[in-house]
Parts: sequence; C-alpha cells; structure tokens
Amino acid sequence: MKYEATIDLENKNNSHTLAYDLIEEYANGRALKVLEVGCSGGYFGAIVRTQGHTVWGVEPDYESSQTAKKVLDFAFNGTLDDFYKQHENEKFDVIVFGDVLEHFPDPSSALEDVKAILNNNGAIVASVPNVSHITVRAMLLEGRWEYNDLGIMDRTHLQFFTEQTLVELFDSTGFNVEKVKQVKLSAIETAQLVGLDINKSFIKLVEESVIDPNLDVFQNLVLARFSNSSNHMNVKNPAKLSSDFQDLLKQNNSLEQLSNQLLQM
Repeated sequence: MKYEATIDLENKNNSHTLAYDLIEEYANGRALKVLEVGCSGGYFGAIVRTQGHTVWGVEPDYESSQTAKKVLDFAFNGTLDDFYKQHENEKFDVIVFGDVLEHFPDPSSALEDVKAILNNNGAIVASVPNVSHITVRAMLLEGRWEYNDLGIMDRTHLQFFTEQTLVELFDSTGFNVEKVKQVKLSAIETAQLVGLDINKSFIKLVEESVIDPNLDVFQNLVLARFSNSSNHMNVKNPAKLSSDFQDLLKQNNSLEQLSNQLLQM
C-alpha cells in the first residue's frame, strides 16, 4: 500500500505511536521478531527496529517493497498468502496489521492464517478506522455514504469496524483482546484531514442526541493474544443489553424528530 507518514513518537494521539507503544509494552525489554503486514515503504517498521527488534515486512506494491528492503531486516513483495507459501516455517513474536484488516475481503481468514506463524505467546497489534465516528453518523443523517481518498471512508476499504465489532472479530478467531487504545479527532479535525464536506447542523444534531463517549474516536487499536491468555477484554455486557436497546430506541426516535425538524427549516 502506498501510504507514507512521518512518525512523531511524542504525539500520543497517533495510531503509529500507539502501535509502537503497544509493541514496547508487550516486549518489556525483550528483543522481538516482528512482522508488519502491509508495511508500505517500511517507515513504521524502521522505527520499531531502532529498539533492537528484528522487523520483517510484507508488501504487495513492488516499489514500496523495494523501499522497505532498505530499512527493514527483510521485506517480501507479494500477498500474505504468498508469504506463507514461501516462509511457512518462520515464527514471529508480534504481527502488526496497521490500518490493514479493513482492506481484506475476509479479515477473519487473515487472522486465522497468521496463527501458523505466530509464536505461542505471541501478540497481534492492529489498528482500524472507527466507522461510528461522529462524521460518519452525521453524513448518514444527511442520507449520504461517500468515499474519499483516505481516512475512515477510504474508497479501498472493504470492511468497516466499531470497537465492539473489532473485538468480536478477534474473539471469533480465537484471540483475546487485552488492550484497546484510541486515536481521537473532532468532527472538524477529521473533515479537514480527509477533505470531507459535512453539514455542521447534522454534526450538532448528533452531538446533542447521541449518548456515546466514543463519538470522536477516529481509530481503534488493539493488542490481542491467543484465547488461552488470562486478561480477556469483553466490550459486551449481556445484563445491559435490554436497557441499552431501549436507550437506542429513544435516541433513534429523538434523532428522527430532530432530523425532520431540521429538514423542514
């Protein structure tokens, strides 16, 4: 993928920095063997490598893979499936999916497949955009679903996730999500970042009507390990499902009324 970025580790509201921190927390001073899936030109893996880790990358774009070879210990040009076929005996302590899972037709298959090359106590670090961000909700209230060149509505995205569905993806493939970190951007910051035109009236409508502390979450990041790990994170609370559903119904009715009033103005 031809995405490049300048990484500022002082900026803690950034997916690269948070992924880096998750890897270092997991390493706890150990030198790890890391695989970055969709490594682009290796700009993230190169930063991880400075901490003494061995970093491999998988990148389908030829030019990007050649750039990655210059800064990583090894860079493979091809798909993840191609990589398995040629390196089936390799094992990794950490596998990184940095804004990559949403590009897979079947992310669960990708997670199932990497089990074969992940050490028994290994971890997956992944980041994905949050489709329940306030800008997407406001756009839907306008009756719009428009793609863009980057961000949450990147036109190359095949899958969309909230925090809950991301955790459920890992649960369904035999992993426990042990940590969740978040990048937060306001509606204005997000619209400016991706060049998205959002009606401010609908932004206000969502802010006033939706009870959700994660409205400004732009990306969710997780650290997950095999399900025999002890620290399981469960974002679902069955005891609250009934009351939550009633709250959602009330919110929906309120949104419909306010939306109708707004459209009639």
